[in-house]
Amino acid sequence: MDFFIPLNEYHLHRNLEEFIHFYNHHRTHISIEKDTPISSPVLHKPRDGNCRLVATPILGGLYHTYSYKRVA
Repeated sequence: MDFFIPLNEYHLHRNLEEFIHFYNHHRTHISIEKDTPISSPVLHKPRDGNCRLVATPILGGLYHTYSYKRVA
């Protein structure tokens, strides 16, 4: 959040909520053995290989989360 300049109160709250969700659900923490405060299932690549890794931007691309998406 060092590079974030809020434009108004709504903008600040919206981005703080998005960052808090990222921080608690996706960002790993060394102090809790590289886990997240709110555990999520481990992401495994499907065995058939019919998928691609998709990046979802958080806070305008400052951070990203990753998931697999099936392809035809």
